[in-house]
Amino acid sequence: CAQGGGADVLVSFTLLNPGNLQVEFAQFGNHVLGLFDNKGVALPCDSAPLACMTTNNQTMGKAIFSGLQAGQYYLVAEAVSKSSEGSIILMLSTK
Repeated sequence: CAQGGGADVLVSFTLLNPGNLQVEFAQFGNHVLGLFDNKGVALPCDSAPLACMTTNNQTMGKAIFSGLQAGQYYLVAEAVSKSSEGSIILMLSTK
């Protein structure tokens, strides 16, 4: 999603029921959050993009990804560039 060459981190999770995913974050740096559908073991984790959201240099905030089906997903937090790398704390919940 960011494609800026910054470091990234991946979180794998399963939704047991359809719903909305809320991601609250606190960060140093500037990151992009990418949500990907897990389409199977033989495919890379970024092969099925669903949504992308920039954190816009906010130190804290939240993103909501609506209308998700039950299933396995990946959430990737990637620094926008090498110069914007930093730490990020993510808290995931369903609504």
